[in-house]
Amino acid sequence: MTTDDQIDRAIDKIHLKSTRKVIPHIQKQFADASPERVARINNLRPKDKYPRKKENYYYPIFSNHPYSFQIDLLEQSHDRDKDKYPAFYVIIINVNTKYAYAFPIENKNQDTIFDVIKDFVTNHRTVSFTCDEEGAFQSNKVLNYLTERKIAVKLINEKRHSALSVIDSFIRTLRDMNTPGVHSKHQSDDPKYRDFTKKRMEKLLKIYNKTLHTSHGHTPEEMENDSKLERKFIIHKLYQLNRRRKITDFDLTPDTYVRYILPKDPKKKHRYKVSPEAYKISHKEGNAYVIMAKDGTTKTIARWRMFPLGKSLPPNMKFANTFGNNAGTVSKIISYDKNKHKYNVEFTMPDGTTYNDTIHERNLRGTTPQIKSHMERLYARGQG
Repeated sequence: MTTDDQIDRAIDKIHLKSTRKVIPHIQKQFADASPERVARINNLRPKDKYPRKKENYYYPIFSNHPYSFQIDLLEQSHDRDKDKYPAFYVIIINVNTKYAYAFPIENKNQDTIFDVIKDFVTNHRTVSFTCDEEGAFQSNKVLNYLTERKIAVKLINEKRHSALSVIDSFIRTLRDMNTPGVHSKHQSDDPKYRDFTKKRMEKLLKIYNKTLHTSHGHTPEEMENDSKLERKFIIHKLYQLNRRRKITDFDLTPDTYVRYILPKDPKKKHRYKVSPEAYKISHKEGNAYVIMAKDGTTKTIARWRMFPLGKSLPPNMKFANTFGNNAGTVSKIISYDKNKHKYNVEFTMPDGTTYNDTIHERNLRGTTPQIKSHMERLYARGQG
């Protein structure tokens, strides 16, 4: 009698996904393979589709603390009129109230960015900044200044830019607002509507901050001037998050096998929606997860992009060989160089093998470069 494994291997060689198309091929090879049996075996194979609504697994973007901001750079065109248009704007927006600020600058070196941040912190109560990995935002000068004032910094890498959705959305809104009206004599590609003069930016900011925002039902100006409204918004978002946490598999644990939604690349043909292979969760990093391939290479993935498969690799599912980047996860600190701010650490691979390497202290701190990681604190106490 033909075994299920024989049928499964035969399906593998056909290279077809649809059960309707697979059945006649298999029945030609195996007389005792009923349509029901072939369908059952084929349905166990990984499918390129979402098994549930990914929206249910989004983390609401808000801050538990008032006076929390996101910061980013808006770059203007290189061929702009330099007398009229600044090279960049530093954009800052309150995560909860959505009240926004824009500061014109002519370059993005660390001294210029430092001056903007220092001026902002001096004039506005600030608890934290969330930003991408722009070099000037994470310079030692900026980080030391903010650390001295107990202002937290959270870094978001480019693969998790959805965590900066508040400021990304605001910048898109600015660009949408900077378009000609129906009765304008200019076209949309006119330089006037491609970049922002200081006067136009001030005008658009004023309009935006006085316009009702759908995320909380108030204008950013109203939210900014009434702390009770911001606290009410935070409570609502915490309630929303707690409801989502009640979903059985909302929070995942290390060593869980997962597949993940592949990013869309407009320059390439979109062949798969979901990773054909499985990966294993290494650990959690903020609200995201670090997943690992067989060779120890890793990638940071948001929860909504992942589909858990369980603690053991399912039948007919392949464990991915590699991500193609630096391998392994740090398992132990061996020594520390205070002058260079570097650790000699031990990396552990999925198969249990280890190797040593030297890394900068920030590489252990993930999204919070000012705060020592748990591993660093243990090492400092002589327990690492």
